[in-house]
Amino acid sequence: MKTSKIITTALVSICFTLFLNNLNAQNMNTHLDKRQQKIAGIAANTAVGNLDALKTEINDALDAGMTVNEIKEILVQMYAYCGFPRSLNGISTLMAVLDERKAKGITDTVGREATPITETSGKYERGKKTLETLTRRPESNPKTGANAFSPEIDVFLKEHLFADIFGRDVLSYQDRELATIAALTALDGVEPQLQAHCNMGINTGITEAQIKEITALVKYPVNKTPLVRLAKLRIDAAQLENYVVALREEIETSVRVEPGVLNLYAVSEKENPTHFTIMEIYAGEDAYKSHLETSHFKKYKSSTNEMVKSLELVETAPVVLGAKTNESIFAKGGKGSADWFTGTVWVQPLVNPDEMENLYSVGSVTFEAGGRTHWHTHPTGQVLLVTEGKGWYQERGKTAQMLTKGSVVAIPKEVEHWHGAAKDSKFVHVAISNMANGNNVMWMSPVTDEEYNGINQ
Repeated sequence: MKTSKIITTALVSICFTLFLNNLNAQNMNTHLDKRQQKIAGIAANTAVGNLDALKTEINDALDAGMTVNEIKEILVQMYAYCGFPRSLNGISTLMAVLDERKAKGITDTVGREATPITETSGKYERGKKTLETLTRRPESNPKTGANAFSPEIDVFLKEHLFADIFGRDVLSYQDRELATIAALTALDGVEPQLQAHCNMGINTGITEAQIKEITALVKYPVNKTPLVRLAKLRIDAAQLENYVVALREEIETSVRVEPGVLNLYAVSEKENPTHFTIMEIYAGEDAYKSHLETSHFKKYKSSTNEMVKSLELVETAPVVLGAKTNESIFAKGGKGSADWFTGTVWVQPLVNPDEMENLYSVGSVTFEAGGRTHWHTHPTGQVLLVTEGKGWYQERGKTAQMLTKGSVVAIPKEVEHWHGAAKDSKFVHVAISNMANGNNVMWMSPVTDEEYNGINQ
């Protein structure tokens, strides 16, 4: 989508900085965008044959705007890593999802086909060139290892995987490496291949933080029951300072590098400073067991063995959880007019047009569940930055697009559309609206209940 250049670079930079800083403060897993999360989820669940979870991931991916051909491309690629049976099962699952959505009146975007290959060099040379791009080093004829022992596998890898599959431009190299890393993370016993593709993924622009998040998404899904336990220790008073240094290094390292370590919180008693209690929260039993095998935990354990006078591990059972929810970045403001909104909507102006030479305005809009705008257009476009909740954006005649925290929508000028909350969720976004002749919006008819309910919430 194109947006008017009236929105200044400075304003967009400031808004994005505030927006992303807030997201990072509220949620550690903001490195992968929604599309990348769905690529990883589809690849991982295809690789291990979890078809129920795959069905959910495919539905979410389509709601997030991925095309049918992009999803199909991931499923086809997976056969190179998990075999034809699971790839074919994934394709069958996609077909079933599309049939179900069609029966509900949902029309999904098919998307473009792969561009025909016009390069005249042979497939082996094309695959070799692709591999060199991914590894950033010259690819010489294999003299050692599996490729030398079995030259056929070298030919198949280069001609088929890296020429035929990676050469299809429906997905970028980065997309394909995201899918590959997720699939190999989900599979057991493929650590050398996983490490190789992590390195190639980094060469495509995937960050270490994103790889860590893929691990968290694949190995420790959010619906797993976390493991919570307490460790009660009594430390040798003469070694107290050394113990605190070792404990701090271990906790900071664990939280930083282990996706399955959700929280490690250590306190000492005021009256008895050598008495420590550590609350440990792991994503699950497997995450806890993995933590015990890390080199940094073993180092901590061996280096503090003589400092610890007693240790009691207390297993816990969940009873009740009370937690404050994250507050919105901006105030809700005043209630929106029924002339423009359906349901309960609050509008908080942040930057008025007269403060910016009447070029644009900035505001935060809070939709209670079910709240939404009327159909409307913008004379020179608008940008939405979603900061909280779940909602929808729909252009006239097109499929509605689901929006969640972190979504960004660039709305073209004079395109009729609406946006608002899902039925079951509050929804908040920042709107940057360009001005034209003193106006930034043209309001039209309300979004009817039939139109709203028809987007399959």
